[in-house]
Amino acid sequence: GGLVPMTSAFETPTSPVTDILYADGRLVASDQSGTFVTQRPYIGSNTFGQNNLLRINDIAVNKNELLLTSPNHILTLGSSFFALSDSSQAQSVQFSHAANPYGGPTGALALHDGRFVLWNLAGQNGSYRIFDGSGVGPEIGNFPAPLVDVRNAGSKLLTLDSQGSINLLNTDTGASLFNYTSFGLQGIAYISPQKIIAGRSQTGSINTTLLQINPVTGETVPIPDSSIVVFDLAYDSANQELY
Repeated sequence: GGLVPMTSAFETPTSPVTDILYADGRLVASDQSGTFVTQRPYIGSNTFGQNNLLRINDIAVNKNELLLTSPNHILTLGSSFFALSDSSQAQSVQFSHAANPYGGPTGALALHDGRFVLWNLAGQNGSYRIFDGSGVGPEIGNFPAPLVDVRNAGSKLLTLDSQGSINLLNTDTGASLFNYTSFGLQGIAYISPQKIIAGRSQTGSINTTLLQINPVTGETVPIPDSSIVVFDLAYDSANQELY
């Protein structure tokens, strides 16, 4: 008895396989990116179908532009369409693109002054950059973890990182004006200069998923709620409704 070494007649896939088929002496496999590969024994692989769509991480829009982020590119589409109530009056679209300095998944937020904020969604640390007509600015802030949520807070910026730390920041300098940290925070909403709402998962010490935080006094008040976890929040300031 003993072990007999065996070798495969087919190459090992370079990415996770989602489906596989063997027919007529060849192997056909698909992966998570949408690529189809065919192989014949000992001959090698041949790609015959591939997803060439750009992977979009986030979208932000203001009165003049639509901005899209991908791991390698920052794309903008400028048009009067975004400011018109009658889209039939829209003029031609101006397209531009810039390299994404983060080189990975990137979030985007439209600021009230027409600029955009970009932030890295992965990595060891968090930061953000300002994007305007002249390009992408330098990194601002050095957070201990990647940012998972960024919101307008009047003329300031409200951020939440993956370690549950909320910061109210000077948008242009990154200086922290208020900080609050709690385990299990998932989302944030800016209501007013005296009110921030945070969504979280329930813990034994606080039997609710919503917290009201006053960044002026630092007071934190649990809001009764029967949910097990709140993953995201959105505030409609026109109707004063929280979703």
